[in-house]
Amino acid sequence: MSNLGQCDGAACVVSRRAWYFAGMASVSCLLFLSGCKGSSLPAVRGTVKVNGQIMPGATVVFYPKSGGGTVCYGEVGVDGTYTMMTGGTGGVTPGEYIVTVINRTAIGPDGASKPAVGPVVPARYMDPKTSDKFITVKADSNEPYDIDLQP
Repeated sequence: MSNLGQCDGAACVVSRRAWYFAGMASVSCLLFLSGCKGSSLPAVRGTVKVNGQIMPGATVVFYPKSGGGTVCYGEVGVDGTYTMMTGGTGGVTPGEYIVTVINRTAIGPDGASKPAVGPVVPARYMDPKTSDKFITVKADSNEPYDIDLQP
């Protein structure tokens, strides 16, 4: 007769706890590893310039052209580069977007931000209803999307 499934008091409790913790450790490892894969959304990055000059401190916002879907955003760094996010996750859902750029702060040479002195970005690019900048995000594309706004 097999001893499998039989226990004698304390040994049974230890065995059940061991299996419980082993199972929890396995589930935790699977969750951890699945989270390490990164985003399955295509990465969208590039530079932002106004009339050829980098635009640090701005916010880039992509509005779905269809009107539905999720709005995506990216903060422009001191070097004028941005990387888009969707709901806190890196990347953008493939599709067509209206591009807007909003200048909220100015960033000095020391990297410190301060209030912007008037809008540097031409007004038409700040509103999705008037912006004439568009992007089509493709699932297999990894090309940078540089934005150069003209006055």
